[in-house]
Amino acid sequence: MRVAMMALAAGAMVAIAGVAVAQAPSVGDAVKLRQANMKQMGGAMKTLADMVKSGTVDKAAGTEAAKRIDGHAQSLLTWYPVGSGPETGLETKAKPEIWARQDDFKKAADGLKAETAKLQLAVGSGDAAKLGAQVQAIGKACGTCHEQFRSK
Repeated sequence: MRVAMMALAAGAMVAIAGVAVAQAPSVGDAVKLRQANMKQMGGAMKTLADMVKSGTVDKAAGTEAAKRIDGHAQSLLTWYPVGSGPETGLETKAKPEIWARQDDFKKAADGLKAETAKLQLAVGSGDAAKLGAQVQAIGKACGTCHEQFRSK
């Protein structure tokens, strides 16, 4: 009975490990995901910048864009698993410094998160100038990270 229980437990562990491996994204998938997410963030930023330029804030569209930007900012650090940099041979603008200077990368990501958290309030105000100031703050946070961790 004891041997049977141990065999059953071992079998369950192997099955669980197999599922975990099967669900782990490939390096190529990780690169594609972060590129797609960055494009989505850029598109959402364009939506907000267009509102600022027009002087009219569309609260529904702005709220959707703000949620997308903030949501992506919150998960940004997960888009850079070890081994998904230029060493892959895949097309990526991620510099090796992301993994060599993890503390600095996290600090830059945290700065972005702090700014994106304020975005919905700026949209909700309906004030294009207030929204413009917050869009600029987010752009500056993006630039801080891109200067250090993104190839041109």
